[in-house]
Amino acid sequence: MRRIICTIAIALSCLAVTLPAKAQLVQFGFKGGLNAEKLHWPDKSNRSSISGSMKQTRVGFSLGPAIEVNLPALPVGFDGAVVYCLRGSEKNKSAWKQSGFEVPLHVKYIYPLGGSTSVFVAAGPDLYLNLKQNVNNGKDRVAQLGVNVGAGFKFNKHYRLGVDYLIPVTESYGGEGKIYSGTKVKGWQVYTAYYF
Repeated sequence: MRRIICTIAIALSCLAVTLPAKAQLVQFGFKGGLNAEKLHWPDKSNRSSISGSMKQTRVGFSLGPAIEVNLPALPVGFDGAVVYCLRGSEKNKSAWKQSGFEVPLHVKYIYPLGGSTSVFVAAGPDLYLNLKQNVNNGKDRVAQLGVNVGAGFKFNKHYRLGVDYLIPVTESYGGEGKIYSGTKVKGWQVYTAYYF
């Protein structure tokens, strides 16, 4: 897993060196935000027997390098990031927590509002690479796949403010006969980004 992350970081660094600075089609920066996520149980009948503390929304955070690609003469762009992401908490023995690297990729439609401000809608895949297992009632999946949908604002060439909703595709926890077996992490993320 560390090799994958190192490979992505090296590829982004090489791309930054080879692209002409005057093009302004590609920008590099940093992205960070707060996550409000909860577990989703696929079996509704089993969910009714689970304590309320397990169903609560947990707040975490994410932070890391980002890249944005803007197409000339078109209201379309792309962005991606490799961020460290903390999910959940460990307030009690039945609580869940995940820490790892998240790789969100978006295709964006950008609508100018006038001046240097614009609004955008975005969607794309989201890959979560779990680094540490931190649950007593299930087994963490190493790789978890989801889909992000969201919207936000662009302020001049540097600042972004947005919100994403994560729709899980694969399970976050596996195993059989455990409380968290078959559950998926879903939720909201409010983020800000700065591009050089």
